[in-house]
Amino acid sequence: MEAPERLGCIDIGSNTTRLLVADRVGGRLSWIHQERAFTCIAREFLADGRLGAEKVAEVVEVVRGQLRSAQEHG
Repeated sequence: MEAPERLGCIDIGSNTTRLLVADRVGGRLSWIHQERAFTCIAREFLADGRLGAEKVAEVVEVVRGQLRSAQEHG
């Protein structure tokens, strides 16, 4: 039997920032842990299309926390 490979992914979307940690065995994923934070990036764009510094800082902190969580789950 093939040993599982632990994988992690952080997806920064327009409304949520998500973490998924899963084991992959033979092309199939088995979810180990998931998190979702409502960061609502789409609501915070400035008139010139850039994202404000406060929202960027907020999302960076969310991603840092999700990275720590992913590392704790291997």
